[in-house]
Amino acid sequence: MTSRDAALPAASAVRKWAGVAAGAVLASVGLEMFLIPHRIVVGGLTGISALFSHFTGMRLGLFLFMFNLPFVLLGYRKVVKRYGARGIFSILLFSAGVFALHPAPMLTMNPLLASLMGGSCLGLGIGWVLRFGGFLDLSDYVVGRISQSWARYGLYGLNGALILVTGWLIGWEQSFYSLVAYVLALWWMGAGLNGSLMTRTLWIESVRAEEIVEVLQKSLNRKATPLPPESRGGEVPVVLCTVNRLEEARARALVRMIDGEAVIGVASGREPPVCDARTRRRQKK
Repeated sequence: MTSRDAALPAASAVRKWAGVAAGAVLASVGLEMFLIPHRIVVGGLTGISALFSHFTGMRLGLFLFMFNLPFVLLGYRKVVKRYGARGIFSILLFSAGVFALHPAPMLTMNPLLASLMGGSCLGLGIGWVLRFGGFLDLSDYVVGRISQSWARYGLYGLNGALILVTGWLIGWEQSFYSLVAYVLALWWMGAGLNGSLMTRTLWIESVRAEEIVEVLQKSLNRKATPLPPESRGGEVPVVLCTVNRLEEARARALVRMIDGEAVIGVASGREPPVCDARTRRRQKK
């Protein structure tokens, strides 16, 4: 193993910890500097904590910690097994960030703009945290544990009921802004989790496909799918990996480190893969 190979796991770990930290901080900014000052409530334990904070006058960060801690302790082994130390770290940093930002002034007096900006920040932050191996809310953990669609739709229903309760207790104007923030948070969470705003699919033809799959998953935290040669009528395995456009250069570099002779094609959206000039020359041989 070369020094560059040995550095890959360490660099990947640093990237994941940094991604979790950035997501937790961004989510706490969305809550305390946009949503909470305008009494805008989103779903999950975060939304329940916001309601308790509103009616008791106690800080939101305290309720986030109090409500999440019992579930984390009761399922500590499962949480650590699934998320590792980053799962505990993400919740603690999120709660601490919300607590620390409580004295900061709101960034806008317009409630609609606050719902737009707050929902976007919260959703993108949650997506980053989930993508890099953490979670900020018990609902994230439940959905991750139960893959059936009924669990996801049941969670949507509970969050919708929470927004209705917000309208009844606080006001229907706040309920409307809460719905806007919740929908935006869902959309941006998907964007942060999957990088779906601008993605490209790499088609990698290499005799070292298994090593490339492992490196892409560890270094970029992206799912890489190996295809057997028989599936395309060729002799060399192919790896499919969807990455963000900003990650493409790094993904190519990682592949070249493993196999300098790998053939790399690129597809954007549903377009067929397009190979570069060097790839075309090798395919003609």
